[in-house]
Amino acid sequence: MLLCRTDGRLSALFCALTRRDSRSIAPGMRVAAILLAAGTGSRYAATSGSATPKQYVLLAGQPVIRHAAEALLPHVSCVQPVGDPETLAQALEGSSVLPPVAGGATRQASVLAGLEALAALPENERPDLVLVHDGARPYVPAKLVQAVIAALGEHPGAIPAVPVADTLKREENGVIAGTVPRDHLFRAQTPQLPLWSVFRPASRGGFRHRDG
Repeated sequence: MLLCRTDGRLSALFCALTRRDSRSIAPGMRVAAILLAAGTGSRYAATSGSATPKQYVLLAGQPVIRHAAEALLPHVSCVQPVGDPETLAQALEGSSVLPPVAGGATRQASVLAGLEALAALPENERPDLVLVHDGARPYVPAKLVQAVIAALGEHPGAIPAVPVADTLKREENGVIAGTVPRDHLFRAQTPQLPLWSVFRPASRGGFRHRDG
C-alpha cells in the first residue's frame, strides 16, 4: 500500500494495491459517485441525543447529504444515492442525482446496491470509475476529489486520509499498558475510489468495504 500526499498539510492519499497493477486514466472515462446514506446514525444519536441520522441533519438550511451531493456533482457524470429512497428523495429534491435505491443492512450491501444500480444504466452511461462517499460528510473540497481521481493514473485505487493526531493508548485489563506510536497511522476518509472492474466483483464476492 503506497502513500501519496496531495498537499503539505493534512490531506493524503492511500493508494491501494500495487503500482504493477495500475492503469492509466483515458480521456473520456466516465466517473460516477455512490452516495451512501443507509446508516441509522446510532453513534451520532448516542452523542448528540438527536433521533435524526446525521446525513439528514440540517446544515446551513439544507440536509448534510445535499451538501455532499452538490459538492460531488461538478466532478462526476452522475451521483447514485443509496439509502431510504423516500427520505433521500425529499432531502435531494431538485438535485441532479439519479433516483435513489434502497440500501442494505451493511455498508458492503449498500455499496453493492449502488454498483448494481449503476450497472443497470444504459451501456453508454455506465461508469469506468466509481467514487464511494459517505452522505454524512458534507465538506468535499474540489482539489481532494480531483486528487483521488488523478491517483488512478498510477494506482488501481485511492482513498483520502488524514494523519492521526490524538494520543493513542493500549489497554490491558482496564489499565493503560502503553502508548501506541502514531507514525504511519492515518484516518481513512471519503470519497474512496477503487477501479470499477476490480471493485464490483470484490463486493459481490464478500469484500468488506469500510470507512476507517
